[in-house]
Parts: sequence; C-alpha cells; structure tokens
Amino acid sequence: MTFLQEAEADGASPTAAPDALRPGSRKEERDARRTAVRVFRPRRSLPAVVVAVSVAVVAGLALAVITTSLSGRPAPLPVVDRVTARAATAPWEAPEAMLASAIAAVLGLMLLVAASLPGFGGRMVLRTDDRDMVVGPSRRALRDLLADSAHGVDGVRGHG
Repeated sequence: MTFLQEAEADGASPTAAPDALRPGSRKEERDARRTAVRVFRPRRSLPAVVVAVSVAVVAGLALAVITTSLSGRPAPLPVVDRVTARAATAPWEAPEAMLASAIAAVLGLMLLVAASLPGFGGRMVLRTDDRDMVVGPSRRALRDLLADSAHGVDGVRGHG
C-alpha cells in the first residue's frame, strides 16, 4: 500500500500522515535505489566463464612449458613442442600468425564490449515507500498486472 492509499484508508489527508510513513531523505532514497539496482543487476556469467576458462588454460599451458623447460625435459604434451617450434620459426607476417592475432583481437574486443555494456536484466525495478523492500517483476508480469488493473476501470475495453 502506498503512502497516499494508507492516508486515505485512515480517513486523514496525505499531509497529516506521521513521519514514519513519509518518504525518506534523498540519501535514503539513493541508498534504496542502489540496493535495487545491485539486486537486479544482470549477471554476466557467460563472459566471465569464457575469460576464466581461457585464462586457466593459458596459465596452465604456460606453467607446464616453463617448468618442463627449466627442468630440461620435453614438454608434457607433444603438441606444445610442435607449436612452439612452429611459432619460433614462423615470420610475423605469415598468414597463420595474422589470422591467430586477428581472432585473439576480435575475441578480446567482444569480451570487452560484453563487460562494458549493461546487460538486459528482464526485470523492472520498482520503487516502493519501504526502503527495505526491493520489487522487480518481470516485464511480462508487469504488463499483465497493468492490463488487469486497466480492465477494472469503467469504460476501458481491450484485448485479453
């Protein structure tokens, strides 16, 4: 129930409501908004998983190559020896090097864009008079709620 609804239900004017029912200060409103935004912030789990897995794989391979080269043994994976030998002899202008660099650059840019753009949360953050309550119905649920409310008004007709 909103501040005005509670005041009208008690038979009092909205300005005569006690201070406990009045909306909070600007700082309280800002804190409540920040809490709501944090609660309903979309998670970027796919970019995070891609970055975590790629960093773990590269770090693991680098660790394996470094430790085996320091011990004087061949690399644990024969493919690593072939790749490092090929990379050591390939010129920077080789098409394979250019393609690998382009792919790495495009993937890096895609991850940067995914991390910097706000995601679609699918929820509408609604403000309430209670600063401790965070409400976020889905867009479809809000649409249905508003449509049902509108159909309860005399003279309103529509689909559904």
